[in-house]
Amino acid sequence: MFIMSLLILPLGPISEYWYFKDYWQPELLYPWIINIEDLIFAWSIGGIGAVAYEIFFNKTLSKRRNQTKNSVLMWFFVLTICAFIVGKLLGINSIFASSFAFILCGLLILISRKNLWKDILFSGILTALIMFLIYAFFLPQIPTNYWHNWLIYGTKYDFLLFGTVPLTELIWGFSWGMAVGALYEFWQGYRLKNRK
Repeated sequence: MFIMSLLILPLGPISEYWYFKDYWQPELLYPWIINIEDLIFAWSIGGIGAVAYEIFFNKTLSKRRNQTKNSVLMWFFVLTICAFIVGKLLGINSIFASSFAFILCGLLILISRKNLWKDILFSGILTALIMFLIYAFFLPQIPTNYWHNWLIYGTKYDFLLFGTVPLTELIWGFSWGMAVGALYEFWQGYRLKNRK
């Protein structure tokens, strides 16, 4: 969890370059070049997505197979980034372009390691569920109408579950969980087994 959170940490501020343009413009505590909120979110979602399946289904890492070569892992990242860029060039909103790219990453892992299918699928479901619960609790506590900070407010993508949680966030959370849920096991060659 710590390793994946650390690796994902820089992606929060980097990704906002795109998200701030067409997806959302949140009210920030300290609007610096690197926002504390982006770092907190990236750190948290990196760890949550990486271990949600293992925690909820009481799994632990088992003996290694052959470790994935770094060149293979690099190609996964390159293809994921390319999918995102192609989506943006086609005029697709960054939330959907990144979701598509993450799903592609999860499917590439699945093709290489079919035994990780439960990890990939349930990491997606659980990450989306955890995001839903957090949003459903915290968004109503925010005094301003926070949903108006989403740039898709008032568009055809303006859909809130239970009047509070943006559906686009859950789509993103599911795709993120698919991408990162089995990434460490794939990268390091681990299998998963039931914890005693």
